[in-house]
Amino acid sequence: MKLHICILITTYKRNDGLFRLLAQCREILRDYQGNNIYQICIADSDANNPVAQRLSEDSSIRYSINPGSGLDDNLFWFWKNNYDNYDYIFGVPDDAVFAPGANPLYMIDGAAASGEDVAIFNSWHSLYRRNGNIEIPGSEAFSNLLGVADRTMLSHHFLTRPIDYGFALYATSALKNKEKEIRRFNGKLLYLAPILFAAMKRKLIFVPYSICFSNNLPVRTRSSLAGGAWESHAVVFNGLINFLAEAKRIIPPHFYGQLERFLLISLFDKNGHDRKRLDPRAITKTQEEVRTLLSSQPSPALTDWEEEAPPAETFRITTTMDIKLEKIIKRRSRTIVYPAGGRVVELLATTRLSFVNILALSDKSRQKQAAGLMGYHVISPDSILNHQPDVVLVIVSAKYKKEILAELAYLKTHGIRVIAI
Repeated sequence: MKLHICILITTYKRNDGLFRLLAQCREILRDYQGNNIYQICIADSDANNPVAQRLSEDSSIRYSINPGSGLDDNLFWFWKNNYDNYDYIFGVPDDAVFAPGANPLYMIDGAAASGEDVAIFNSWHSLYRRNGNIEIPGSEAFSNLLGVADRTMLSHHFLTRPIDYGFALYATSALKNKEKEIRRFNGKLLYLAPILFAAMKRKLIFVPYSICFSNNLPVRTRSSLAGGAWESHAVVFNGLINFLAEAKRIIPPHFYGQLERFLLISLFDKNGHDRKRLDPRAITKTQEEVRTLLSSQPSPALTDWEEEAPPAETFRITTTMDIKLEKIIKRRSRTIVYPAGGRVVELLATTRLSFVNILALSDKSRQKQAAGLMGYHVISPDSILNHQPDVVLVIVSAKYKKEILAELAYLKTHGIRVIAI
């Protein structure tokens, strides 16, 4: 079946970049021999663009000026007005260019064939390097796209550098289904909202190849942020904080914990990615003030986001661990996970552990108790009884399993099940 895919160029007062990118889009469309149908669209948020009439009269593209102002309004209204016109929308800003090498439309074809709600493409590597030499990827690099598109990369890439993902392929059906919720992010990094919803449903893939890169890469300097969506540094800073506040209301605690931790490091650490890019005058709140603001926002109850979880049959339930987790999830058992180690972090990102009703993690380390882990509180083993769990889930290697089970055996006399996975 042929898919209708839109290449959406969002623009605001950067006509030089717009026409450069438009010429490149036409070139890759001429060379494309795939099965899908592509359409170049331009969404402009400048109602007084002097080239508007010229673009409107160009029959090879669809040009629209959207109501409102700014990138978020531009995206939202284009999405809303085109749910039924396209199966997928690939967004690219006017300061970007497509990477050299194989035709990127074949990469987009592969991502669309996955059937997922969102595919996010690696956007911060503008060049491919091996042994210190620059290499341009050929078509063979894309031959096993779906094999390398890894859902678990969410924890390692999306959450650690969330605003760098300017290149995403969105399924219009998913945008339509979540229109009301997505609109709440208007003015708060709207383009990331569908990615969050897709992540909760496990309908998100990460594609570890760059098919586009910003013309300002490898590093955006403060002066380069002066145009387009980055015109006001203060708007960017406040948008990031508002994005976090809105995200906290809707996403699972362990996703949110990672997101907040890494984004605040990026904003406030002296070597932080965004701290280096933003004008210091735009950072109008201290890290402590931001944490206080975010702590006042409500977190979702289990049932608020459990509905977003895919049914168990979409996962491979082939191991004893899978079976045990499914039983705990179905019973909605109040659970404490012990200890708070690296294995827990891994399983939260790659298994159904994130859908367990976790009250807290537990560990002997006072440092972990003070800092928490992945958005969860970490309590002392001595206080487990105070939280009245139904289950204590032990996640350790076989080497320490017997020892820890012996330490926790007393919990069974209080009616608490101790389950090792």
